[in-house]
Amino acid sequence: ALGRTGSTHLLRLLNSIPGYRISGETDDAWIHMGWFAELMQLQAPPRNRGRWQPTSLIDADDGNLTLCSVRRLMLQVHNPSPGARVFGFKEIYSPFVRRPAVFGQVFSQGISFIRMLFPQAKFIFHWRSNLTRIADSDFWKEDRRHNSSAVNFEKVVARYRDYASAHRDHAYTTTIETINKKRSQQLTGLFRFLGEELTPESISNARLRRHCPALPACQSTRRARAHARRRRGGRWTSRQRTSRVGRQARNNGRGTPQVLRLLLLRGLQGLRGL
Repeated sequence: ALGRTGSTHLLRLLNSIPGYRISGETDDAWIHMGWFAELMQLQAPPRNRGRWQPTSLIDADDGNLTLCSVRRLMLQVHNPSPGARVFGFKEIYSPFVRRPAVFGQVFSQGISFIRMLFPQAKFIFHWRSNLTRIADSDFWKEDRRHNSSAVNFEKVVARYRDYASAHRDHAYTTTIETINKKRSQQLTGLFRFLGEELTPESISNARLRRHCPALPACQSTRRARAHARRRRGGRWTSRQRTSRVGRQARNNGRGTPQVLRLLLLRGLQGLRGL
């Protein structure tokens, strides 16, 4: 998803489906893990190289131990016991969106690598039709030295559309303006794509942009700050505001959660021992 596009609303809509567990952002952790696995594969003995076929991961031999370890790590992070029927996570990929030269990594590592680990994995590309509003949001204005313009977002969305059009079996596109419309064909198509029943409750959740109980988490950072100020009964000093927003950003998923950091660290330690 592109940042500031109502992706949290989509996340909670998916989690309202019985048996679904869709996590928040991982700070591009699995792209980095894909690079690590690729490096480990290159360092493997020649007889074990090039054995990246998804069908061999379940009954892997020593040539695919790294991939199997990464697969187990992803299950531990995103689908711990008791396991959900369907699990997944949301990702913004903002460093790659801001740098067109490396944006292809979203497809090679963010999609292809994960589908190698989980051949039945599906992907939803989500954005806002009003690309100018995305570019003007506080999230993308944080660093104007990089490509955060509407023109760049048009190119990103075009690549998302092209990929989804070429891979209809595992890719689907949504926009926040369309998915919550009354009698939305896009919402109907999304549930058909997922193989799930579209219930009246799901239709209601799709239309209610703020149906989740944790109100600040469903809105922009600006509104969350205002909500926090009202709770405190006044305004913050600049130092308090900077400190509070920094903690809020880390806790709301802009940085990798501490539990995920620990699990990834333990996973890397285990992979080094292979």
